Amino acid sequence: MRSCLWIGCCLGALVLACSDRPRRNPLDPQAEDLQSESFSALTALALDGQVELRWDFSHFSDIEGYRLYRRLPGGEWGPITPVLAPDATTYADGGVQNGTSYEYQLSLLIAGEDERPSGRPVSATPGPEVAWVADRHAGLVWKISADARSAHFAQGRFFDLAAIALDVANGSCWVSDRGFAGLYRIAEDGALAALGAA
Repeated sequence: MRSCLWIGCCLGALVLACSDRPRRNPLDPQAEDLQSESFSALTALALDGQVELRWDFSHFSDIEGYRLYRRLPGGEWGPITPVLAPDATTYADGGVQNGTSYEYQLSLLIAGEDERPSGRPVSATPGPEVAWVADRHAGLVWKISADARSAHFAQGRFFDLAAIALDVANGSCWVSDRGFAGLYRIAEDGALAALGAA
């Protein structure tokens, strides 16, 4: 009898404890606003004189379109696009100035629902800077955005990275690898070319 009473009390406490738990499932129509969460389906890549925005909701069939919003930090949100097609996954915002920080928000237009934000806003500060970073442990060379908040790409699998150097004439990166005794050139767009023994 005591064990049944104890189990009943535990189940009651469990039910009461779960009843006030926040609803965080993004597919639950009664879920609380997830904007404050760390999730964002939008990424912003700061370039020279523009910000490239990327997202991918291609696995959802009920999305009728997207709208992008921009603001200066602490300012008012304003749309920067008309309604974009449901198969759109990128947008280049050229209406920006180098050295100025911007925040972006992607809104989803879902069939039968109001327009809703896709997650938290993301930030970008465009500029002419180009940075390349070598990760010797992983054997990768990363091209970093102008504001160092995101990466364009990673290239490599270099066995024993010795050094990297930037070619300021064309923005490419030279990589020497002791393990393969080779010299490589990573183009500005990420294409890798082996140039023989170092």
